[in-house]
Amino acid sequence: MRQAHFKKGLSLVEVLVGVSILLLAFLGLITAYNRFIRASFNTVPTIKASYLLEEGAEAMKILRDTGWATKIAPLSTTTTYALSFATSTALWSATTTKLYTDTIFYRTFTITDLKRDANSDISTSTGSYDANVKMINLSVAWKDRSATTTRQFSIYLTNLFKN
Repeated sequence: MRQAHFKKGLSLVEVLVGVSILLLAFLGLITAYNRFIRASFNTVPTIKASYLLEEGAEAMKILRDTGWATKIAPLSTTTTYALSFATSTALWSATTTKLYTDTIFYRTFTITDLKRDANSDISTSTGSYDANVKMINLSVAWKDRSATTTRQFSIYLTNLFKN
């Protein structure tokens, strides 16, 4: 009887299958990494816009605290304003000049007069006018690829110090 002689080693098919499996795994990792990076770049402007909205709310509180009668009460409810920061005096002010932050973010605010109903609850439509409460509608917009993205929220300001 004759013995069969087997060669030790890998055949070409086995090498190709092994390389293909490694290549697919590597391509999967690269694809996942690219999606993660893309998502990260899309998130950065949204986070910055959120911080700008928060800063805008704090700036409005500073305006209220430094002089309701001169800095909040005279503002029109039909005008869109921007917030301007003077580094020389470290003071915020409202302006109608279009201002950009980081050359892409456009932060604005509008003011809505509020009323009090018979139960002294705040209302935008019924009741008597309350000169010591305003609704501030803050907005941050930026160009994102081919569209403009906007984030906004509203706060109530009360004339706490009656100034």
